[in-house]
Amino acid sequence: MGLPIAAAAAGLLSPAFTAAYVERRVAGFARTVRSSKSILGQCCHKSCRPLHTVVLDSGKELQQSNGCEEADVLERLSNEFIQIKLLPTANRMTTKSFYTEVDGTKIPIGFNVENLRSAKKYKPLDSDIFICTFPKCGTNWTKRIVQLLIDRESRTGEVADYGLSKCFLEMAGASVISSQPEPRIVTSHLYFKEIPWNPNTKYIYVLRNPKDCCVSYFHHTKRTKVYDYENGTLTDYVTTFLNGETSFGSYFEHFRQWYAQKDRPNVLFLTYENMKQDPVKEIQKIIAFLGLPCPELRDPSSAKFQHVLKESGIDAMKDYVEENYRTAFAGASETGWKARSDYPCDRAPPPPDCFVRKGIVGDWKNEFSFADSKAIEGQMLRACEGFASVQDIWDDKVWRDC
Repeated sequence: MGLPIAAAAAGLLSPAFTAAYVERRVAGFARTVRSSKSILGQCCHKSCRPLHTVVLDSGKELQQSNGCEEADVLERLSNEFIQIKLLPTANRMTTKSFYTEVDGTKIPIGFNVENLRSAKKYKPLDSDIFICTFPKCGTNWTKRIVQLLIDRESRTGEVADYGLSKCFLEMAGASVISSQPEPRIVTSHLYFKEIPWNPNTKYIYVLRNPKDCCVSYFHHTKRTKVYDYENGTLTDYVTTFLNGETSFGSYFEHFRQWYAQKDRPNVLFLTYENMKQDPVKEIQKIIAFLGLPCPELRDPSSAKFQHVLKESGIDAMKDYVEENYRTAFAGASETGWKARSDYPCDRAPPPPDCFVRKGIVGDWKNEFSFADSKAIEGQMLRACEGFASVQDIWDDKVWRDC
């Protein structure tokens, strides 16, 4: 953790540490205190809303409270368990939880626990095509490109799905994935250490710069009613993002685990930014990686290649997701949603703009404060220390305040 939180709160850090950084460290400590198993049940209010639910291997659920005023809880816990000097109450940052933790994996609220457990035991076929991303890094887009390349929609028995419900490994579970026609397209947000692995299976990993990822995830969270974050602020969400308190955990750990695999022969590493800048070149990479035999796909000027290019563009993607949304609801209102097999979740799916919103590079420049921008830069640079060079992935102008 570096310098003690007490020193940060007391203002004893060097001038190089900004106030925003100090606040984030204290906020991170607050979450650590509230998440500690040693303080379960310490909240004085019986009616508190759970901060998050932890599901253990035994199936037992432990709920941790977030109902008391943060200042009161932290003051009391600091006296009982540790001696620290916190920032003034007005400067403390609060957090909400957007996940259920199952055997160490953070999945969105409403996901089926047993589906996740079966997903981790899934046995990939040699013909499977995995699309692996952290959330909001081009999952639907890349899936759509692959669908178009392998003529998925012309295959008998193929069913259009909404919100990745038929191909999203952690959501659908092993049995639903196994029922899909081959070659199966499987999407996943799991860390590499959790992903079902087959050295003959193809894995496409797409990375998006952390600032645009965070902005997109923020808007996704605001628009997903179950998260109750309509009035949430981006500054607070940045803290959540930096501390890995989002569904599927830490962007930075996800990056570290998957980037380390980029040179494996069955892994294709792509960036969202390159896909936007030169989609023809990146689609050609996917075609070569998958070894697709269609001669027409080797010619970017061919009708088939141009069809793939057009139908995976942002306007076509919006239409495609909107159509699937209408099909999934089948005329029902969002409040009238009933759980059913075509969406294996006990809540209504988010609206279409949660899955395809702007589809641009650099939206963070329109939304981030300078302090939030620098906080994410620092976290990304620390994630790369002794491991990778960010300059090998993106130009500075893509993701830094230069």
